Amino acid sequence: MHLSGNPRASERVNDKIRDPIQRESLAKRLVLRNMCSVKLSNLPKRYNYSALLELVPDMVACRVFYDPISRKPKNYVYVELSSNEIALKCVNKVNNKEFQGKRLNASVGGGLSECVDDYIPCSLRLYNLHWKTTKGEVARHFPGSISINIPTRMGRSCVDRRQSGVANLMFGTVEEAIAAVDEKQGCVIRGRRVSVHFCPKKVKSKIIGLVVYGLKKTTTEDEVRALFPQASKVEMYPLGGFAVLHYALIEDCKLDKKNAMGAELKKRKLKIVFKFQSGNHEEMRPEAITEAKQKNPSPLIFVKNLGRSATEEQVSSLFPKAKIVSMPRKGKACRGYAILDCKSVIAAKRILAKSYVFEGRTLVVQPASGKKFELKRSIV
Repeated sequence: MHLSGNPRASERVNDKIRDPIQRESLAKRLVLRNMCSVKLSNLPKRYNYSALLELVPDMVACRVFYDPISRKPKNYVYVELSSNEIALKCVNKVNNKEFQGKRLNASVGGGLSECVDDYIPCSLRLYNLHWKTTKGEVARHFPGSISINIPTRMGRSCVDRRQSGVANLMFGTVEEAIAAVDEKQGCVIRGRRVSVHFCPKKVKSKIIGLVVYGLKKTTTEDEVRALFPQASKVEMYPLGGFAVLHYALIEDCKLDKKNAMGAELKKRKLKIVFKFQSGNHEEMRPEAITEAKQKNPSPLIFVKNLGRSATEEQVSSLFPKAKIVSMPRKGKACRGYAILDCKSVIAAKRILAKSYVFEGRTLVVQPASGKKFELKRSIV
């Protein structure tokens, strides 16, 4: 086994799995992983792996993401369980529960792309590794791998010990990679339950906001909004002296940056840089992935996970600027989805950039093409 790069590994990154049996096998596992995962959001600033284990003792593994700007874990995490039934029980148990001074939000879903072509053939990624994990420790659990790559920032003295590590593994065949996922999911390395999943391909980085440095501790959100009026959300970090600004449209983001160049606030010159979203699929919103792939933007949006008790009046109040095009029912019960017309592509993008919760359910809002609308109408 080779612990360094494999000369053929880079050639496989852009390859696709062509065997229909292998594609079907991989697709089933992708859907199952999302069904057996729970997203916990609104987590406190100082949570760690031990606290998550106490909160969800039945978890098989978890995926914790690190925010390099604030130098702390992000306020959401994906917990992976052994079945969809246990995932549903976890949601009922944890949703709205008080956790270190924060009220948690829980919903079923792993945030992973379910498209087979979005993953590198024969390659796996390990999540939730301890920062001291070495290649030899990984190799003992995965003796069939032909290469192991751990980012060089792990193991250095400057690494943040709260940051969970990852490792990328390459196997000789797709069957070996699938078998490793089935057998090693939830294996324990350095006392941590490791998430084993197929390695996603990197996608082009996308501007999602601005980071403003040089702020005083006494700077308020209103003062920042006065300089950046187009921001849809402002996150203040007074101890770090910076703020993170989120935008619904890239055009608004670029306009604010252009207008604020060279600005001063409380006799301090501000440094303004773009904030890019990660190139990995698991850190992207599912609607953002769908939007990136859609060649012809449409004002139609597709809203899923409404539940059987949803009514047109409730959906209209949740999306007041959109018109319901189709909301099929089976008897007196809703089929759980609706197609809305936002009247313009820009209005649709603004809705897609936000998250919505309806009766405790996190709604899935995606672009709806004309073909998808015709397909749904024919099914009805």
